[in-house]
Formats: sequence, C-alpha cells, structure tokens
Amino acid sequence: MIEADRYLQPGVWSDHPDFQFAGREYSTPEIAMVNDIREDISHFLRYSLFLVSFRNMSLSLEKKSYYTSLIHGLCNQLNNVCIVEPTEAVPYYRFKNYMDGCYGWFRYNDKTGKGYGPYQLSSGLTVGWAAFLGKNEGLHEMYEYTYNKMPFDNLGKEVDKEPVSTRERNPVFISPEYRKLLVGLASRLTR
Repeated sequence: MIEADRYLQPGVWSDHPDFQFAGREYSTPEIAMVNDIREDISHFLRYSLFLVSFRNMSLSLEKKSYYTSLIHGLCNQLNNVCIVEPTEAVPYYRFKNYMDGCYGWFRYNDKTGKGYGPYQLSSGLTVGWAAFLGKNEGLHEMYEYTYNKMPFDNLGKEVDKEPVSTRERNPVFISPEYRKLLVGLASRLTR
C-alpha cells in the first residue's frame, strides 16, 4: 500500500460537491462527507502514465528510484485496497470509487438524483490506465480474467456500464470491441 505520506493532499477534496456523498454507500445517498477522502479512482488512474513518464524522463538514479517506488506503491494500493475480486454473486472485477478504498457515491447531484454509485467507476477497468504501471501479477490476472469474460453478459455489462456523463462520448470508445482491445493490450502490458 502507498504510505500515508504519499497520498496526494488527503482530504483536500472533502468539501467539494463531487465528494460530499463519498461516505454514503446506499442507493439513496445523503450527505456523508469523509474528511480525509482521497481522489476518485477514475481520475487517479491516469497517474499511472504520469508516474511512468516522470520516471522515464528522470536523469538521476535517485529520481528514477523514487518514481519506481511510487509506481510499486500504486500497484500495491490498487491490488490491496481498490480492486474488488470476482465473487459468486458478481463474477467480475470491480473498482471501489476512491483510492482509499471507500466505495461511496461520487458526483451525486441530489437535484437530479444522478451520480456514480458504489462500484460505478468500475468501467475505468476496461479503459486500461493501470496497465501503464507495467508488469504486475495482480493487474495481469485482473485484465486477463476480464478479457476472457468478454463479451460481457448482462451482469458484466452492468458492471462495466459507462457512467452517466454530461458530455457526449465517441461511440468507438464505448464499443465492446474497442474495450476488449484495450483490455487485451492491458493484459499484455502487465504480463
């Protein structure tokens, strides 16, 4: 797991409207702020590529080693805190919504009743950002398993459902064929 001092600004988002329901894990959320909430997983997974880029452009061994330790820490964080393994009831990998393992609501709007409920940021798995972290047995197992479950049955489609978004999505990006390609590539990158 990433040590506590390696979290980026824990709690800085606590009073932001997108995070006000983070502590609520039920279908009808009420405000339940988490004072030291971490970043949401859908945005934080992009740090995978940032960390690898920073490591690769570092000129000193000390900096390369530092970024390598952050990459290993993020892999551990994902494997031990954020990823939910398949169960008999839900035979698909899922992500908790927040990097600290909280799976409460994200971006819930109490006026519209829309937002990202528990595990609804799991569609980020099929985008493949975590694969940029490199070889990792836990991530490889997740991507390989997911690839072999595609095309998804109805439950799998529900788990991988593209979240409610206010922006228009490119139909290619959300197509099952493209997502399977991304997951297949992610499986190879983490092998």
